Amino acid sequence: MPERLWWSNTGWALVRERMPYYQSKPAPNPQFKSAPGFDPQWAWTGDQGLIIGGLVGQCIRKHDPELITRAEELLNGVQRFLVNQSVLNNWTTTGKLPSIPPRAKQTMMTTAPEAGCSGAMRSVSGRVVF
Repeated sequence: MPERLWWSNTGWALVRERMPYYQSKPAPNPQFKSAPGFDPQWAWTGDQGLIIGGLVGQCIRKHDPELITRAEELLNGVQRFLVNQSVLNNWTTTGKLPSIPPRAKQTMMTTAPEAGCSGAMRSVSGRVVF
């Protein structure tokens, strides 16, 4: 079965960091190629937050409990795969590590100002501590 953007199992889910395939030729005879750099065990923390926010926002508008269930599954997936010793990581710790240019890595590793965060979280080595 082809990999999907929604990666789930019983009680948890994550949104993968990219689609596994892209359409290289348009209809009526579409052709699909594997996306370069795709790793089925890779997910970014920020993507999970965006989707959770969207699900909760739509649930408020539509009063659909299935949307809350999906958001809860994402929260469970984040806790399972993106949190290590109460530290929220930038990406999953499974799969191969991302290729990040040294300058970008240095920027990610700097401590972010706590202004606007009310002291609730702080950046430590590119991770968020609660």
